Amino acid sequence: MGILSKRDQWVIAAILGLLLLATRNNHFASLHALPGASWAVFFIAGFYIQTRWALAAFMAMAGLIDLNVYWQGGGEGFCFTKSYAFLIPAYTAMWLGGRWYRNRHQTTVASLPVLTAAVLFSTFVCELLSSGSFYFLSERIENPSISGYFTDNFMVYYLGYLGSAAFYVAITACIHVCFAQLRKHQNKFGRDMSLN
Repeated sequence: MGILSKRDQWVIAAILGLLLLATRNNHFASLHALPGASWAVFFIAGFYIQTRWALAAFMAMAGLIDLNVYWQGGGEGFCFTKSYAFLIPAYTAMWLGGRWYRNRHQTTVASLPVLTAAVLFSTFVCELLSSGSFYFLSERIENPSISGYFTDNFMVYYLGYLGSAAFYVAITACIHVCFAQLRKHQNKFGRDMSLN
């Protein structure tokens, strides 16, 4: 994949920011049916956006959205524990998964297993860091144990978060392929016109 222009990266960042705002913690009643896009946003941003400021910007935005929900009375602060800081390495894992895939991406079907592996591994690490830290450090769980974590927490939540991330990454991949094909046809049309 070629490097996107700064303008294209800004457009993608804006779209991802709106997606984060619209789906994080179900802030808008009309969008309750949409799964949370937070993890996918970090993965997709890691793939498309070249500047490192974007990782910090999306983390700050996610934190501000959470604080706003808490301040507006939409949350009881249940998730605001010392484990909340582990969202930084958890979201970084998603970002790095997108970066890793970017270096291996090809707009072919052969790239799908690589994309699948990147999403699976990134969400696995993200889930370990985010829910694992909450389970063991938040003091909200009575008698935490390794076996309890994997049976009562990890296995319960991982597939849901994986499904949400995969949903948005799959949509993004389809859009990416459509734009790649459109660009390919435009370039071919332009070459054909220049030959005439």
